[in-house]
Amino acid sequence: MLSQENRLHRSSDFRRVVRTGVKVNYGRVVVYAARQDSDKERAAHVARSAPHTQTSGNPPRVGLIVSKAVGNAVVRHQLSRRLRHTCRELIPSMPSGVDIVIRALPGAQLVPSRCLENWLAECLHRIAAKPALHAHPASAVSH
Repeated sequence: MLSQENRLHRSSDFRRVVRTGVKVNYGRVVVYAARQDSDKERAAHVARSAPHTQTSGNPPRVGLIVSKAVGNAVVRHQLSRRLRHTCRELIPSMPSGVDIVIRALPGAQLVPSRCLENWLAECLHRIAAKPALHAHPASAVSH
């Protein structure tokens, strides 16, 4: 299970990451990553969800997309649990201040957990190498 502070909850956050984030495919997973919003609404949401914690910087947040194309509810939930467990192990290697969405593709449910872990680690490694994710929002070119 991922901790509350490491989970994406709002559909608007999922939408923002998938539409504007960096995308990496590897194996049977697609990983999207985008810098977290730094607005007051985000800060208020964090304060409401975890009022007793004080962190320096924003921890990475992860969300999963496992569609019906992967299988029935039992299969999807089994795969989701495996992905969450893997993400919990990989949280320390994830960059802070980044939202990550993992989309499982059909066939991912047939892969051993160790292989899923390797795929996700490789995706995170590739994402960390992308300069677009590290660019400061103020340095973005306006249209």
